[in-house]
Amino acid sequence: MNTATELFPSIYRITFPYKDIFTTVSVIRTPKGYAVVDLASYDEDMDQILFPALEALGVTEESLAFAVITHNHLDHAGGVGRFLEKFPNTTIVTGSEKLMKKYPDAHFQEAKEGDIILDTLQVVMIPGHTKDALAVLDTRSGTLVCGDCLQQFGIFGSGKWGSNIRFPALHLEAIQKLRTLPIEGILSAHDFHPVGFMATNKAEVTAFLDACVDSLNRIRGHLEANLSLTDEELEASYNAPATLPTVGSHVFAAIREDFGL
Repeated sequence: MNTATELFPSIYRITFPYKDIFTTVSVIRTPKGYAVVDLASYDEDMDQILFPALEALGVTEESLAFAVITHNHLDHAGGVGRFLEKFPNTTIVTGSEKLMKKYPDAHFQEAKEGDIILDTLQVVMIPGHTKDALAVLDTRSGTLVCGDCLQQFGIFGSGKWGSNIRFPALHLEAIQKLRTLPIEGILSAHDFHPVGFMATNKAEVTAFLDACVDSLNRIRGHLEANLSLTDEELEASYNAPATLPTVGSHVFAAIREDFGL
């Protein structure tokens, strides 16, 4: 059984195996109750890992007020159905209309920029990986819990786990917004290259955000230097050195479209 590890004040991390990498559910304790960020990935994850970890933390159906879904992908929202069977009264905060339609009897709150949850948690929209991607900023410690909405250069692994930003122009705007917020730490869902899954001070936060921009600039630069290549050929040539997480052709297509290349 995996257990919850407190990495920031009142913020706990629980990891779950996912394919050849891992993903994460974060638990945030506030004076008014608990919130979880993401619900990954399968029913058995809920039964074998999340529920026992919540019980060990003392979380009850009455105290678990909110579940925040950073975006509607399997490794972040795959456990929603099983979670709702055990915690049917918990409010699900999401920007995904598809997820809300999938569970019409659940209590949903549509996520909007600046929403405050449990008096201490602020919703921050970070489009890029998906259009409705979001994070939660704990205003007490300045910790941003962001799922995989900030991907740096991506993850080394057997799949194309490289920076999977489908809306690059929106993402760059979102990162500029983040630089204006009082963020003192970052907790993400995966072990991204090169900074990792967390940042614990201002300098590391800056490096984390810089890596997100640098990855897109590198991909765009490779495209601009090889404009005659197809997106599939760009994917093959970019990934050939095997020094960075591998990027899919759809990322080149998105950058080409957003920036008119």
